[in-house]
Amino acid sequence: MRLVLFLSSLLISIILGELFLRVLNQPPELSRKYKVNYASWMLQYGKLNSSGYRDSEHTLEKPKDTFRIYFLGDSFTYGLLLNNPNDTLPKKIEKYLSNKLTKKVETINAAFPGFNINDEVNRFLWEGKYYHPDLVVLGLNYDEANISNVGLENIEANVPLWIKRSRWYQILIGGYLRNIAETNYRKYILSIYEDKNSKDWKKFSQKVLLLKNEAEKINASLALVIFPQIYPKKPNQSYSFYAYNKRFREFGRKNNIIIIDSLEKTLAYKNKQDLVFSPMDSHPTPEMNRLAAESFLEQFNIQEYINKQIPFQPDAKTFSLTTTNNNLGNYILIKNIYSNNYFPWLYFEEKNIDHQEFPTKNLSSQYRFPDKIITGKNNGNGIELIYHVYPQKPGIIILPQKIYGLTITGINRIIPVSDIDNGPLYADIISIIKKNNNIIINYKNENFYRAFRFNLSINAHELNIKTDGKIDNITKNILLEKVNPKISNQIIFPITDKITLTPNYQESTSKNYPYAFIDGVLTEIKKIKQDKKTVSLIFEKDIKEGQKISFYYFGNSPLDDNDHLTIAYEQ
Repeated sequence: MRLVLFLSSLLISIILGELFLRVLNQPPELSRKYKVNYASWMLQYGKLNSSGYRDSEHTLEKPKDTFRIYFLGDSFTYGLLLNNPNDTLPKKIEKYLSNKLTKKVETINAAFPGFNINDEVNRFLWEGKYYHPDLVVLGLNYDEANISNVGLENIEANVPLWIKRSRWYQILIGGYLRNIAETNYRKYILSIYEDKNSKDWKKFSQKVLLLKNEAEKINASLALVIFPQIYPKKPNQSYSFYAYNKRFREFGRKNNIIIIDSLEKTLAYKNKQDLVFSPMDSHPTPEMNRLAAESFLEQFNIQEYINKQIPFQPDAKTFSLTTTNNNLGNYILIKNIYSNNYFPWLYFEEKNIDHQEFPTKNLSSQYRFPDKIITGKNNGNGIELIYHVYPQKPGIIILPQKIYGLTITGINRIIPVSDIDNGPLYADIISIIKKNNNIIINYKNENFYRAFRFNLSINAHELNIKTDGKIDNITKNILLEKVNPKISNQIIFPITDKITLTPNYQESTSKNYPYAFIDGVLTEIKKIKQDKKTVSLIFEKDIKEGQKISFYYFGNSPLDDNDHLTIAYEQ
C-alpha cells in the first residue's frame, strides 16, 4: 500500500513539475513563436521576376550610363524572411549608392535559398555574364566553405516526439545533447578556416577564383561581402568566429579580391539580438543588412573603381554551322541559335561539369521558385524543363503540352513542395494522362502539399560544344508513335538512330522505370531491346489492338547539312 502511495505521489509530482516547468521553461526549439515554415513564406513573399530572381525586371542589355552590380549568394543575400525586398542587402546598397553617385545604379539579386558555391558560380556562368555587370558581389555566411556539406548531427533522432516535448527531458537531457551537437558542428566549421590544409577550403577557394576569372573576362571585379556569424541563441556572447573573417580577408588581399566585412560594426552594435530573426534563426534582419551596406560604402571606394573600370563592350558575331565549318573557336557566350526547322535548339558547353541551366522567361511572375531548362552531355533524362505548378484544384494538376513554347514529351519526376519540415520527396500520384493537348495528373491530395516541381522532357535538339569550341554531334529527342496492329505485350518500332537514353519516370526513391504513353496513359515499360534497326518495348500486360503507343528517346547524331544553323555569339 505504501509503495502504491509512493508511486502515486511520485507520478503526481512529476506531472505537476512538468506543468510548472512548462510555465517557467520554454525552450526556443519547442516554441511556436520561433517556428517558421519557409515554404509557406516563399509562397507568400518570395515573388520572382521572369528570370527567376527575387527582383524587379531587368533587361539583358545594360541601360546606358548605368553601373550594374550582379549579386550572388544563398538565403542571407536573397533575404529569406524579409517580407520587403528593399530590406535585402542588394537593394540597400543600391539605395545608398544611388544617393552617392551621379551615375544610375542597378543591382540584380540572383541569390537563392540553399545555394552553395557551385550553384553560385554556375548561375554566373550560365546567366550572370549575359547581363554584363560592372561588379560581381558574392554574399557569404559562416558555413559557405562547407563543401563537404557536414550538417548539424541529429543526436535526438531516435527520441520519440512526446518525450522531446517534455520539459523534464529538455532540462535533464535534451539541452545537453543539442549543445554537444552544436559544439561539434561549430568546431568543424571553424576548422575549415583554421586549418591551412583544409580540403573544404581548397575546393571552395578554387571555385571563388574561377568566379573571379570569369567576371574579369567581362571587365568586372569580384567582391565578397562577409556576414559575421552571430549565434542566435546567445547573440551578445563573445565573438568566436574570428578565424572565418580573418581567412577571407587574407584570401582577398592575396588574390586581389575586394573584401567587405561588417564585423567591426557588428561587434560595436549593442543589442545583437536585433541583427538576427530569432533565437532559432540566424538570417540577417534589415538592421544587419544596413550594417553590411554601410560597410560596403566605407570599405570600398566605388567612385575610384568606376573611374578606372572600362565597361565591357562585346564583339557580337554570327557563325554559320556546317559539317565542314564546325568550330566556334574562343568565345565568351552564346546569344542565340537560329534554325531553319521548328525544333528549339539548345546547347551544352563541355567546359562545365555535367549539366547546364538556362532560365526561362516567366512573364506571369507568379512563381516563387525559378523554372529553368537543363541540358547536359550525360543528363539523366535528356533535355529537361524544370517547371513549378500551384494547383488551383486539390487533387488535379492540368499541364498544357506546350510550356514556354516547348512541347512536353514526358514527365520524369514530380516533387511536392510541402508546408511541413522533412516533407515527402515524391507526390502520391494516381494517374498521368495526355488528353486534349493537356497532361492531367491526378494525385492523392494532402493538406501539406502547396506546390509541385515537375521535371519534364521536352522536344528539342542540343548542340554539344567541346572545350575548344568544336561542334561535332547533336542530341535529338525522337518521338515514335504507332497504332498497335494486334494484341501483344511487345511493340516493335523501326529506328534510324542508336538510342543513347530513354527518360525514366521516378515514382519513389527506390523505383524508377522507362515508360511510354498508351492511349495517353503513362505506362511502365518492363524491358527495352534494341538492335541497329529496331527497338522493342515489352510491357507487363498485353496492349489491345488499335491502342496508340507513343514512345520517345534521345540519340546522338553527327552534324547534318540539312540543319542550317546560325549561332550568334560574343567574343
